[in-house]
Amino acid sequence: MQNYPYSEKRADANNTRGYFNGSYSENLVAEKYEQWTAIEIKDRSLDLLGFMEKRWDINMGDEAIKLKLLNLDFMTGDM
Repeated sequence: MQNYPYSEKRADANNTRGYFNGSYSENLVAEKYEQWTAIEIKDRSLDLLGFMEKRWDINMGDEAIKLKLLNLDFMTGDM
């Protein structure tokens, strides 16, 4: 999706580009998030770690540990 703005990446099938043409994960991002800000990136990253924990029955720790693992430990709370 290169450096196109998020609004174009999120476009529907009537446009020539957009997440509609991508993976399930890309489509889920486009459906769930109206914007793609630091908060949404943090939330999406934590969702992905939660998916991995459930899928492979592992425990990565609490949110603080997960944020450190993601190099997002500077983002405590909702900024």
